[in-house]
Amino acid sequence: MKILSKEVSVVFQGAINQKYIENGVDSVRKYLPESEIIISTWEGQLLPSSCADKVDRILFNRDPGGTIFTRDGKIQNQNRQIFSTKEGILASTRKYVLKLRSDMKLTGTRFLSFFAYFDKRASEYKVFKEKILINNLYTRDARGSLPYLFHPSDWCSFGYREDMLRLWDIPLAIEPESSSWFALHPQYTPDRNVLTRCHAEQYIWLMALQKAGFEIDFDNWFSFTPELAEISEKCLVNNFVVLDYKTQYSIVSQKYPSKKGDSPVLGFLGWLALYRKYVDSNAKVPFRMGPIASLGVEREFFRLRKHCGSVFNPIYKLIKWLPEPLITLFIAIRLVVKVFVSLINKK
Repeated sequence: MKILSKEVSVVFQGAINQKYIENGVDSVRKYLPESEIIISTWEGQLLPSSCADKVDRILFNRDPGGTIFTRDGKIQNQNRQIFSTKEGILASTRKYVLKLRSDMKLTGTRFLSFFAYFDKRASEYKVFKEKILINNLYTRDARGSLPYLFHPSDWCSFGYREDMLRLWDIPLAIEPESSSWFALHPQYTPDRNVLTRCHAEQYIWLMALQKAGFEIDFDNWFSFTPELAEISEKCLVNNFVVLDYKTQYSIVSQKYPSKKGDSPVLGFLGWLALYRKYVDSNAKVPFRMGPIASLGVEREFFRLRKHCGSVFNPIYKLIKWLPEPLITLFIAIRLVVKVFVSLINKK
């Protein structure tokens, strides 16, 4: 499927860093030259004057505010993200919408080649007209070491305009009830620092599923059963395509340039394994989308990586440990010498 830049609206949402937004707008004009660019931010935010002639619309929305969601005072911006993204999409006029954080910039358009390629799905899990493209930061692996369910990444998303509204046109979280859930309803939690009932990614996706008519018994961010994990995977694989950050999804965060899509997130190969497991066991992948994926050996690759970790992690720990006896001996000798010198001087 060939997607033309004139068919795409790009929505930058969030608070404004003048350098980041200027670079982001310039990157879109470079790689999607005829696209519609919308900046959806807050009242009182200042935009660089150079952006005025490069964007099609600027929205200064009322700020719904951030909320403290941890005992140590961290702030989450899920309502800000939902509101600014929804308003930006509603202001768009093109067939497709690319939603980006305001600190992001494009490095290419490779991700567009994945749209509508994996078109098979189980109808009972279908929410969107076509699967939305997301990246692996922070799409959680339901079987990984942080098995957060119903947790697709919210960093960026691309799809038909009507599908993007199905995802983002949802009610704002009720606050402070949502962010302070475990302060208001004391109970066991594997992380006492986290007070919120659901992480932003979970809230967004669960509300979109609820709006689509799904009834999912999911109480809070760490809810987990094997049955729920399977439902989470099926909902994900039938409605999203997960692409690897930077390499497949041609974006980069200027605010977090060193971020990597490592474990325990679910990358493209993990998503593909689920797609072949639940949807299309014979799915063919062109070599350009990745050699491992095209050869159909992604499960073997993950098993190899897992066992390599089991082999090399102890070796790595041993290498880190080896200098410790020498360092300990050196410190002990220095201590003895200092004590001895101190005693001599006192005499």
